[in-house]
Amino acid sequence: MSFIQQGQKCMFSIKELLFYNRNYAEAAEYKYPCCIKLRSVVGYELIANRNLMKIITGLKIILSLVLLINEVTAQQNNKAFPPVSIEQTELITLYSPAVGDTFSIYIAYPANYQSSTKVYPTLYLTDANLYFAAVTQQIRNMQIGDELPQVLIVGIGYKTDSIAGSLRSRDFTPTAIPDPFDNHWPTGGAKNFLRFINHELKPFIQKNYRVTSEASFAGISYAGLFGLYTLFHEPETFQNYLIASPSLWYDSLVTFNYEKKYAASHHRLPAKVFLSVGGLEEMQFSDGFMETNVKL
Repeated sequence: MSFIQQGQKCMFSIKELLFYNRNYAEAAEYKYPCCIKLRSVVGYELIANRNLMKIITGLKIILSLVLLINEVTAQQNNKAFPPVSIEQTELITLYSPAVGDTFSIYIAYPANYQSSTKVYPTLYLTDANLYFAAVTQQIRNMQIGDELPQVLIVGIGYKTDSIAGSLRSRDFTPTAIPDPFDNHWPTGGAKNFLRFINHELKPFIQKNYRVTSEASFAGISYAGLFGLYTLFHEPETFQNYLIASPSLWYDSLVTFNYEKKYAASHHRLPAKVFLSVGGLEEMQFSDGFMETNVKL
């Protein structure tokens, strides 16, 4: 802040103005000889006080805004927003001696399950970390118009999404070969995973939930590969198979060997199979084409 008197400049700090507020003119004359005539100029003391009050008021407003913003931010940081959840679902953990690992099992109840005594068929859904929410809600949407029956959905997943990729490679592939995608993920655990489903998971579900003996399977990609492995080794595991874009290219088309071996000793396949592939999936993996393999 500055004041001009007879062509000379006098500087006053805010601290000085606060301290010498009442004896402003005397302070100016004592500390700043250049402003010796300040007392004789009418209104200078008033102007100085008004400017000082403006500065103080402005500082108070800024300080109040800062404190208010900090308080709001602290409230937001401390506020516990509820997680998004799906109604009539639950998550349980189940250890598998067959696999030597713990699975996350996602359960979605049919409508009115809690208020009835009905028994329901079961849909076993693989890759639950990724698909459980979407599949559950879509099925419920289609059930509104009676396009699908009421079912108990059992999603098979893993502890965290970050490890799901490597563990699905372990569980869904039928033979132990080097990871085709060079991720150094384990392979070849389909036999143990199928044992887990038949001898551990299904008995657990039948014991703890009201279900019928009818069970369906749903899987895509590597999980579709596992579905076909199950179909040609223990087809009675499920009555219905929903298989999308199965990785038939895996291990030099090993799935076709399973099919030939099964057909050589069986005259019928006791299951209903829905097999699909995208029209633009004619992309070569290893030594097999997706769409062409499915058509075979």
